[in-house]
Amino acid sequence: MLSGKAPKRVDEAADEAGDTLAAEVPRMKIPIDLPDAQAERLRGEASRLGVKLEDLATAAVIDLVSRSDGEFDQAAEHVLRKNEELYKRLS
Repeated sequence: MLSGKAPKRVDEAADEAGDTLAAEVPRMKIPIDLPDAQAERLRGEASRLGVKLEDLATAAVIDLVSRSDGEFDQAAEHVLRKNEELYKRLS
């Protein structure tokens, strides 16, 4: 997901996802609880790319949910398998 190139602006990504009036589309804000290692990696990537942490996280989520159903399902399954132990501890 983190390809090494700067992410598009959030409004550009929304436009590509079919939200042509991205500035007028209702927004959803969600807290994200990341383990320290992933949070530090996200901070480092944002710094390296010269973007705000929140913009990078938003672009990553938009990228994930903009994929085709098959790609989305595959990515979601990967994340769930990878974090299965963490989810068990949190429940």
